[in-house]
Amino acid sequence: MPGPLDSSRLRHLGDFSGLAEIAMAQRQLFPPPAPDLRDRARDALGVLALTAAHVRTERTWTAGELSGEEVSWEVGFGPRTHAYVLRPRRAADGVLPGVVALHCHAGMKWAGKEKIADGPEGPSPEVARLRATLYDGRAWAAELALRGFTVLVPDVLGWGSRRFPAADMPDGVPDDLDAPLSEADRYDVAAARHEHVLAKYCTVLGTSYAGVVAGRTSPRRPTCARVPTWVPSAARACRAAGCGPRCSEPSTPTSGRWRWWP
Repeated sequence: MPGPLDSSRLRHLGDFSGLAEIAMAQRQLFPPPAPDLRDRARDALGVLALTAAHVRTERTWTAGELSGEEVSWEVGFGPRTHAYVLRPRRAADGVLPGVVALHCHAGMKWAGKEKIADGPEGPSPEVARLRATLYDGRAWAAELALRGFTVLVPDVLGWGSRRFPAADMPDGVPDDLDAPLSEADRYDVAAARHEHVLAKYCTVLGTSYAGVVAGRTSPRRPTCARVPTWVPSAARACRAAGCGPRCSEPSTPTSGRWRWWP
């Protein structure tokens, strides 16, 4: 495996690749394993301790051997985050191991969770095309659920339910495209030209694009321990993903199906 300063890893820096060696020496990159390594990595990325609020179930469905639930929550900025929770129907309300499944980038930001999991409508033509290219046509989050897992599939910042309005993208879609595009494909062209702008905003604000995404998708404490959870599906996924002893169902429920842990 090539080392961190191998020329193949730095090929896009060209004559400026010496920057990596200087940064490695001055910023103590790639430290050896240590008890505080995880905290140092979170600090380096600028991971934000975001808190989900106003969590609710949007809809439920069954499809073949799967049970599905779409849930949503707010994190304090932007539109609501939507996620799918998938379980095998045969499990009923049984306790299952959990997986937090993150969708790919793949140059497609119109869709997020839908790239790896189906809602009741099934995949769009654009998603079906991507799956054929990357996943042999499969929705792999659903396959995990069929093998006996509770699978939580959220949209992350910039994708699907969390995508930016096209009007907020400074460059938009060029007019000289070779072929007419669908609305989703036109959006993805614009989003590709906008992503570096979003990344720069995150950096100037003292975090990073990765740090903002990790703030809402990390299944470990302290972030996840402050997330309101839905019972029973996502609570099991959250606990099984390694949240620790604080992530357990309280004995006293609040109103409706939602329960809260502090």
